[in-house]
Amino acid sequence: MATVSRVLRDKPGVSESTRQAVLAALDVLGYARPTSPVEANPVVGIVAPGFTVYWHDPWFQLRQELVRALQNAVCLPVVVHVPHDSDYRSTTHAGRNSSSPTSPLDQLLLRGVNGIVWIGDTGATETLTELVAADIPRLVVGTAAEPGVSRMAVDLGAAIDLAVKHLAQLGHRQLGLSIAADPLSSAAVQAFRRSVAGRLHIAGTRAQAPVVTSPHGMEAGAQAASTLLRAGCSALITGAPSLTMGALQAARSLGVSVPDQLSILGVGDVDGGTMTDPALTMITPPWRFMAEAAVTDILGQIERQTTGPGVVLPEAAELSYQAELVLRASTAPPPRR
Repeated sequence: MATVSRVLRDKPGVSESTRQAVLAALDVLGYARPTSPVEANPVVGIVAPGFTVYWHDPWFQLRQELVRALQNAVCLPVVVHVPHDSDYRSTTHAGRNSSSPTSPLDQLLLRGVNGIVWIGDTGATETLTELVAADIPRLVVGTAAEPGVSRMAVDLGAAIDLAVKHLAQLGHRQLGLSIAADPLSSAAVQAFRRSVAGRLHIAGTRAQAPVVTSPHGMEAGAQAASTLLRAGCSALITGAPSLTMGALQAARSLGVSVPDQLSILGVGDVDGGTMTDPALTMITPPWRFMAEAAVTDILGQIERQTTGPGVVLPEAAELSYQAELVLRASTAPPPRR
């Protein structure tokens, strides 16, 4: 696909016969031929994990902020969702809808994208390697990046420590973590146990800082919360929207009052978290600021790449952002024994 990318972006290094063959293939597949870079606004692809229920998606608000920031910068966002089963659906915010058996990268290259922002763990990390080979401006948000790919992420260790600090200050001594299984979950578990040990001045063993790792989903979140309640936890830290909602569901089913008998603190964000009963206390990433920074970065890469041959692109950067505590009604001091 690297050759297709060069043709669509009018890059040198492709023979005229090959260029014409690629353009002919576009005609057969029903894709529009690329317009001159001078005539067109930048097209930026967004690759994100797909969830059947939007509020299960931990990246929903970031994706919305990215689309808004790109549109404000007079760019066309093209969003490709990649569910964990490696199938996917594609939509653009220009009103077109399509699906294709090709990979997410193939789909975006055929649409003539000038750059790609990759969000979260899509289960298609091998495509990141293809992205580097295709020499397309790229940025990864919130997951591990391949060499040569810039990355920005929320400082997960600091976010979890902030959650533990808040609950410890309220007086909780039995904390549990419900975390979704993904490439960063082991780092989250280590950060949690390290923080519990430091904040509560205990060893932070598995028994003292219990963790349940599970798939995304309310049912999985409810089961995880039930397990942690049986372990004697008076406060739960949840690492994904669906796990947070599942914890609320489990508390209701078991007749446990939140926050009088159980505190729940979500790390991430839940769309509509102010409308739950009770409203959710959250550790919230600076999604809008991150989206604007991502757009500035990717457009800067595109501009540098289009200035002509001989331009040396900067080394891939790694940027870390701090989340903040948003106090609502789902946390309180533990019940008196």
